[in-house]
Amino acid sequence: MAFDYKGSAMRVKIATKTILHEIDFSYGESTEFQELASKDVENAVIAGKSTYSLSGNGYADNSAGDAQEDIASLFAWRAAKDSKAIEISDGVSGNISISGTAYLENLEIAGTLNEVVTYSFTLKVTEATVGTTA
Repeated sequence: MAFDYKGSAMRVKIATKTILHEIDFSYGESTEFQELASKDVENAVIAGKSTYSLSGNGYADNSAGDAQEDIASLFAWRAAKDSKAIEISDGVSGNISISGTAYLENLEIAGTLNEVVTYSFTLKVTEATVGTTA
């Protein structure tokens, strides 16, 4: 398979809506390991808890349409304090797709004189699965 991913095509979707005016995102996974203390096994480890992180930035907008997540709906999600399904993909069949559930952990909005208002978000991902786009 050729390396044909384009960063501009990879988008974060929350429930059924794509985040509007997303600039970038960063996703990470890590696993904690515990050393197995034994005289019989040298340098053995046991895989422990997995953690996931997803953060991003975008241009703030309150869309009239309901097809995308805008800044107002992200603030509403933050106030509701519930989890939602998430997905990261580029929509190309056979390419990687990351899906799971998450809470909106952090949401910040910033405005600079004579500049577009931007926002940043951090999701507390509770579970994630890597697959391919159908």
